[in-house]
Order: sequence, then C-alpha cells, then structure tokens
Amino acid sequence: MNWASAAVAMMACGIAFAISPLSLWQQRSLSVEKKSDAGVFGKSENSLLKIEASQYKVSTDDWKGPVIYGTVDYTSDENPEVYGIYAIDGATGRMAPVDLTDHPDANGSGYYEDGIWRFTSNGQNGDGKTYYYEYDVAGWKCLKKEVLPDLSNLALDVAYDPLTGNVYGCFMDEKGYEARFGFIDYTTHKVTEICRLDVLYFAMFATPDGGLYAIANDGNLYKLDNETGERTKVGPTGVKPKYNQTAVCDLQTGIPYWFGVSTSGTSALYTVDVHTGKAKAVRHFSKREGVVGAFIAQSATRPEAPAKCDNVVIDFPDSSTEGNISFTLPEERYNGDVLKEDI
Repeated sequence: MNWASAAVAMMACGIAFAISPLSLWQQRSLSVEKKSDAGVFGKSENSLLKIEASQYKVSTDDWKGPVIYGTVDYTSDENPEVYGIYAIDGATGRMAPVDLTDHPDANGSGYYEDGIWRFTSNGQNGDGKTYYYEYDVAGWKCLKKEVLPDLSNLALDVAYDPLTGNVYGCFMDEKGYEARFGFIDYTTHKVTEICRLDVLYFAMFATPDGGLYAIANDGNLYKLDNETGERTKVGPTGVKPKYNQTAVCDLQTGIPYWFGVSTSGTSALYTVDVHTGKAKAVRHFSKREGVVGAFIAQSATRPEAPAKCDNVVIDFPDSSTEGNISFTLPEERYNGDVLKEDI
C-alpha cells in the first residue's frame, strides 16, 4: 500500500518525478497466520474490526452518513486476514467487512459506475503483476480479473467526473518511474496523458458540478483544470499525506471524504472543505487502517430529478440526416416520488 519515504527524487519545477516502482506500495505480509489480535476474524481491541468475518451482510440502517466502500489493505499489526472490501459510514467512520475472499486490494485505485466497480491492483500477492478487476457490487461477485502488461493503469488515486464521464487520476507511466495526470478508459486500459507532474496527487475527487480536486504531497488541496492539468491552490488541509490513499465525493451532498494517512503515522477519515482546503477528522483509526479505492454506490443524477424517459424510438430512414425521435415522459422522479411539475 505505502509510499516509501525515499520514493521521490525532486526535479526542477515542471519536470516529472523519478519514482522507484517498488516504493509506490509497501509490500505487506502475505501470511494468513492468525495473530493474537485477529481483527474481524477474532477478538480485537479495535472496535472498528470486531465483526465476525462470516457476517458479510452489512446492515446500514442505523448509519448516519453515506455508505462508502473501499478496501482495507493495511493495519498496524499487518494482519492480512482482515484485508478486503469494507463498508464505511461516512458520518462516523464505522467499518464493516463486505468481502474478504481472496483479500481484494484496490491499491491502484478505481471507480464505480452503473453497478460495477472497476479497479487495479499492483499484485500484493507477491507475483509482481498488475491486475485489473471488475466487481458486481450488488452481490460482490468478481466478474473479471486480468493481468495487465505494464504499470500504466496504476494510480495513486482517481476521480470520476459526473459531467464528462471521464475518470481522471495521478497515474504511473508504463515502467512506474514518472507520475502523470490524465484520464483512463478501463475497457481499453488506455490512459490519455494530459501532463507530467512535479507533485504527487495522493487523493482525488470530483464534485457534482464537475470540479476536480487533488490533495498533493505538500498537504494542500488543489483545484485542477481537467483539460490542461493546471492546478490552483485552494489551501492547506492541515494534514501532510504519506503513502497512496483515497478520496471520494458524495454526489448528492457535495461533501468530499478523504481516507488520509499522514507523515506522523496517523490514519483517519476526514471531510474536506473545497473552499478553504481544511480537513476535518470524522474518526481516527486506532490500527492506522489504510483504505484505498473508495467509492459511493450512487448515480450522479440527483434523486429529485425526473426519471429516465421510456419507449425511446429513433427513426432516421435510409441514413437520412432528418428523422423523428419519440419517447414517453417520466411520471416519477429518480427517487420514485411522483412527478407533479411540468417537465
């Protein structure tokens, strides 16, 4: 998971970093031997990880915030039995395991769209390979797993832009030596590079209005131009990040959530003020849990918006540039409420 302290050799301003591939993510223990404090698999002093591993059916009825999903890929006791997919309450930081089978690790980041979670992993199982995964979130079934030819799809973090549909991120180059800003097509595994980076974006998120933000290694929040990569400083978060991590924005409320790991060795869930950059801790994690690949299983469409049109028929005969489009207007909102106003 972790970004080693000697990872980066700073070059002149505007020149890319030189990055050692092995320094991007700390090679965690692969042993599954139980330890005395076995997290979700047994008795633990960590209240966040006291749930039995067999209880994968997560009840979130009493949760106060958005349900955020991601993978836990590090704890201070380095117990691999607790690594895997978790649900996290955005209001309290409470965690519950969703799927620990094969201990999936979204340490190359990923995004959610239309029921599918797509992410990459840098091969923490020890084989040195880079993997691409697709999960059906409804049943947490792995739909696809494939080996990628290089490191170009690995990112410190990515952000799904609800306006353009692009997935922007801080990606590695093919050999993992330089960082670059761009967007990715996970179906073709092509990364369109926008610019090389002279800072590292440890966490990224996009707001409902399409604003693109990054938390850099200097601890500042930046707003990014998604066409040029130019960044504008918003302000200090108050936390200086260390290691790759993750952030996600609730598209219904506009609140960004950041799972930050600091240079002081602490780990916490924060909310981030996009006007000042200030990070506010929701919960500090006692075992320094590292969360990566965070997403909220939601549509970019606001719940009060009209639902989709039905019975759409497109008729342009004989390749004509003129034709007819017919459809039935919705009678409900996206959330199922009856739509009374005119459209």
